Amino acid sequence: MRILLASPGLGLGGAERVVVSLASGLRARGHDVAVSGAAGPLDAQLGDVERLVLPERGRSPLGVIEWTTRQAAFVRSFRPHVVHAHNAKATVIAGAAIRLARGPRRPPLLATHHGAAADDRAGAAKLLLRAADEVVVVSEGVLPMFAPAVPRVIHNGIDPPPPGGDDAAREGVLFVGRLEPVKNPGRFLEVAKRVPEAKFVVVGDGSLREALDAPGVTFLGARDDARALLARAQLLLVTSDSEGQSIAVLEALAAGTPVVSTPVSGMRELDGVRIASFDPEDLAATVRELLDDPGQRAEMGAAGARLVRERFSADAMVDAYLSTYQALSTYHH
Repeated sequence: MRILLASPGLGLGGAERVVVSLASGLRARGHDVAVSGAAGPLDAQLGDVERLVLPERGRSPLGVIEWTTRQAAFVRSFRPHVVHAHNAKATVIAGAAIRLARGPRRPPLLATHHGAAADDRAGAAKLLLRAADEVVVVSEGVLPMFAPAVPRVIHNGIDPPPPGGDDAAREGVLFVGRLEPVKNPGRFLEVAKRVPEAKFVVVGDGSLREALDAPGVTFLGARDDARALLARAQLLLVTSDSEGQSIAVLEALAAGTPVVSTPVSGMRELDGVRIASFDPEDLAATVRELLDDPGQRAEMGAAGARLVRERFSADAMVDAYLSTYQALSTYHH
């Protein structure tokens, strides 16, 4: 099959890493794959995958027009059997590009919803259902926002992790993610303030970076070795207001690192995750309890690692998407 993966870009976020993992897995199975979207640090991991690099200015009206026309030209030349877009913006642009391409055969459009800001969920769901031929979500917790429609659930998957460290060698509470309002990194700093005896580390960058500062909190910026950092941490702390299914959480669990999280979708179904409330006091109490109890951390870490091995492998994710592509392509032939 020829498959076009349409992404907003190839930054270090979870959705972008899913795109790269999918592209690599599909190529390894002998399929022709192309990836469209803005350039980013994950480009280096694409190998011989064909690439349509689109300009960063894709968020402006003129940029959207350029993305649409260039993607339409690429659809005409590449002739994909399926176009698979990731999140709402990429889906809307891909849908417009497919219509503009006007080839003898219109490829079906599959959309994966990885997540949206809490105040934008209904809008994102409507856009995806209207623009795509089929919608996939990455966790059961996201399904209610699409009701009465029932999208297919395909869990994110990851490759086997580096080995996690012995508990005695682990250190710190990590935040891994974009420094954007939906991830609420300010809540992480509020927790750090309440647990001054622990080391708190922020891995990521974004529009809120300049506004974030706290004594005793280390900011490492965007890192391509986040998996190794997670494997050496005592805890991953998720402070988001909304999530789909976090790749950082799966990577932490795979490395045997327990997770403390706000009650966002995609978390309750995971072993190795302790759910607290959105209140920094409650999060801090949960963090302190686990830091003081290495036995409980070890039990949670073992349960999380077992879960990821059994249910969240990259191979299982690629196979599930491939069967969806084949069904869509056959139906729309």
